[in-house]
Amino acid sequence: MLNDSIRSFIALEIPAAIQMLIYRELIQKLKRLPVKVSWVKAENMHLTLKFLGDIQPQQVGGIGKSLENLVQGFEPLNLSTGSLGTFGSSRFPRVVWTGFSGEIDQLTNLANAVIQICARMGFPPEDRRFSPHLTLGRVRNPENGTLLLRKIEDLKVPVKEFQADRLVFMKSTLSPGGSIYEPLGEYILGGQ
Repeated sequence: MLNDSIRSFIALEIPAAIQMLIYRELIQKLKRLPVKVSWVKAENMHLTLKFLGDIQPQQVGGIGKSLENLVQGFEPLNLSTGSLGTFGSSRFPRVVWTGFSGEIDQLTNLANAVIQICARMGFPPEDRRFSPHLTLGRVRNPENGTLLLRKIEDLKVPVKEFQADRLVFMKSTLSPGGSIYEPLGEYILGGQ
């Protein structure tokens, strides 16, 4: 990694009220378990559409212009908080996440459009299919995962509708206290 490179990704912004609801109703309850998890701060919750990795500063403008043009063809999305689950095996969960319901087809279309414009700029698409979710935490001792899985099965995810109306081109700086995010650009869906 070059010293002047920027670790970055493109995400759909989640309203602050939804971030706090998820933090309060899910993360705070899961934190009580004796399972080591690196929990995401409420303000860092976002729905990643494309992780770019390390880019050069001179690429920021071109990516931003492409996103500015892209959002013209998409309207704000009506989504609802939804499911709760994990990635990893049923015995050793690695990631705790929450999903969505609502205009998922439109969300997938938006994600695919972002992935396509990024591919044209030289960022290869992921090997896996887009799966809309918010990462809530990364499990550090998955051997205690069955306890976590039982709690997840018992938790009721509060259903709250919201409108997602902007893409964020984000810089991510890794630090001992967790990732620090700084927007490189924000783009309103519909281009308002």
